[in-house]
Amino acid sequence: MLENMPAEVFDEWLAFYHVEPFGEDWLQTSYLCSIVLNLLAKKKGDLLDLDSFVPKFKEQPTKKAIDDQYLNAMRYGKKDG
Repeated sequence: MLENMPAEVFDEWLAFYHVEPFGEDWLQTSYLCSIVLNLLAKKKGDLLDLDSFVPKFKEQPTKKAIDDQYLNAMRYGKKDG
C-alpha cells in the first residue's frame, strides 16, 4: 500500500495523526504485547486474548453538584425565617 501511495498523501495522513491521533493507546499496546507473546507461546493453551493487557479501570463515582443555597446554609448555619 505504501509503495502505491504518493508522498503528499502520506504526509497529509502523518500531519492528521499528529493533530488527531487515531486509536486507543492502551488497546494498541495490548495488541502488540499479545501478538509477541502469542508468537512465543509453546502450547495453544498459553495463547492470550488481544485485550489481555488492557487495564480494567474502575469507574469513578460522579460527584454530586452542590447547589449554592445548600452550601451557604452549611457555611453560615441554617436560619429560620
